[in-house]
Amino acid sequence: MAPPSAPGGAPGAMPSGPPPTPEQMAAMMAAMMLEPMVPPPPGVTANLDHPESRINLTLGLCSAILFIMLCFVVLRLYTKTVTKQFGKEDWACLFAAIMNLGYAAVIFIPTATGGLGKHIWEIRKGAIMNERYFKSLIAANSLYYPLVFFTKLSIFLLIYRLFKTNKRAYYQVYFGMAVTGLFYSVMFILTLIWCAPAPGGDPMLSASKPSCMTDANRLSSITAGFNIASDIYLLIIPIPVVWGLKTSMAKRVRIIFIFALGLLATALSAVTLYYRLLTLHEIDTPWIYVPVIICSIYEVNLGVICACLPTIPALMKTKSMQSFLSLRTWSLFSSRGASTSGFFKKSNDSSSHKRSEYSDITALKSPSVKEEPMYEMDRNGHRSQERV
Repeated sequence: MAPPSAPGGAPGAMPSGPPPTPEQMAAMMAAMMLEPMVPPPPGVTANLDHPESRINLTLGLCSAILFIMLCFVVLRLYTKTVTKQFGKEDWACLFAAIMNLGYAAVIFIPTATGGLGKHIWEIRKGAIMNERYFKSLIAANSLYYPLVFFTKLSIFLLIYRLFKTNKRAYYQVYFGMAVTGLFYSVMFILTLIWCAPAPGGDPMLSASKPSCMTDANRLSSITAGFNIASDIYLLIIPIPVVWGLKTSMAKRVRIIFIFALGLLATALSAVTLYYRLLTLHEIDTPWIYVPVIICSIYEVNLGVICACLPTIPALMKTKSMQSFLSLRTWSLFSSRGASTSGFFKKSNDSSSHKRSEYSDITALKSPSVKEEPMYEMDRNGHRSQERV
């Protein structure tokens, strides 16, 4: 196909006239940055000033699960410190929690300031065409693999500590740690090779390479499938061991239920896989990618929470928790007794009302004495019939 002809000139000739000045080039670039990424679909009107957005939904849901995860991690670390049983699985859980925060931070940057969570035809080019946006995406894709590994490692080490006397569970745990460690290491290295810019390079050009846009997305889909398989494997290891324990049925079911909560993470991995595959064939990637972000963050955070649940019974048996619970129980009954006493002994005097708050306690300490009427004594020491 022949190149277009310039008006009044030979085919392929450049337009005549002086080249644009730097000011004109800057004005053209500024105008281009205000344009949408792509034209809207037929019948759809783009609203660039007030676009439809999932940003608040994403930030709210992800912040909620991060807060819950941090509460469980703090309780776990406190329990292990008090009981002096801090082990390798606790270090892995701590690293997973820290990386969870880092992963959420780099995800929130393109979500809050970039175009994630909006329709691609309602995103201005200037919102995406900047280095910070692409740096955050590359960092998020790279951090995801060590994050998932440390989350699963904390569960593997927990199973090992609980059932290390069982040979079958012992070998299954080591096999699982080796396979997951190898898999996530390979995924991490390939992501860096395909997407990370060279020292001093442009992250926008690096993230726009076909290897990063296509091959790295395929890696993410493969990872979602591996996550499902490894979650099921983690659930299979403890079930036969727990079922063979010489304990009550209720306790065995309770232990299995803790590990079965990991099935929620498995379900989220399946949803993540579906949407990752969908992004390979749809143009509205920023809008479709929101469920991937939410499910990925919930998946790893639920894994950390499941790893922390077995320490809750030990927490309830610590001296500090026992003291706290007894104090709360005493406060509850004291306030209940005060409200009952105040119901039967209404008074307009504020001082009288304060005394009634502790009337039940006073009654317990000083039993009431029935007062007898006083009589006058006659000269012979006998009681007269007249009362005083």
